[in-house]
Amino acid sequence: MSIHRMRTIAAGMTLALLLLTPHAAGQSTADAAPAPPTSAIVLPAQLDLGAVVPAETTKGELWLVNPTDAPVTVRSAKGSCGCIGLKRFRPVTLAPNQAHLVSFTMLAPKADGLTKTKHVTFTVRGAPPIKVPVTITTDATAETLRVEPVAEPRVRTVPSRIAYKPLSPGTKVETEVWLINTSTEPLAFTGARSSCGCTTFVDAEPRTMAPGEATRFPIAASAPKKAGKKRTVDMLFSFEGMEPVRVPLVMSAAAAE
Repeated sequence: MSIHRMRTIAAGMTLALLLLTPHAAGQSTADAAPAPPTSAIVLPAQLDLGAVVPAETTKGELWLVNPTDAPVTVRSAKGSCGCIGLKRFRPVTLAPNQAHLVSFTMLAPKADGLTKTKHVTFTVRGAPPIKVPVTITTDATAETLRVEPVAEPRVRTVPSRIAYKPLSPGTKVETEVWLINTSTEPLAFTGARSSCGCTTFVDAEPRTMAPGEATRFPIAASAPKKAGKKRTVDMLFSFEGMEPVRVPLVMSAAAAE
């Protein structure tokens, strides 16, 4: 093979690699537009049930949400141990943006001072299974709370609170809050605001949420600029004829070494 021919082939291979590599156009992989969701998601992605008296049964809740543009069928839900009870689950087909509540029980270990993580796995037609870690801790001093039944809130937030571990001063983060209309009527969302200019909503345009509908709100926030400082920001989501729905966001700047 001639030297000219070899150089031509080498040049062609180099050009192909450049075209296939995101950095060639000054774009990192992280800058690429995220692929649209193709299956259901579970909120929260992991669940901590907190401290429970040993051998006590507690309740947990997960939300199935369809963020796609087509119906999604969740065929089954199963715990990774007999300590998780999901007897009431039935297959469900979710319309686009629809949410479905999944309630379950979990039996705490008999020994005190243990932290156990098990999983709830959902099988979805035409998509990989979704595995959600569920953690429970035993504490003999934990009190079993007995509360009076209260009316179901018309809007549920997932998560109900966001808290970050200490970050470098001024660090910018991206997070999200899902709002779910758990009522039987449409709700008019009118806007969102925060108690600090350090937190902004990427998309909080007014809209109407149908019964059972879930809506994602992307949020940009930044940690305090002063080392060692901690702050709690109130994120308020407003609906017509309702008190604002509050979600606290806790951020702190790591102390100087």
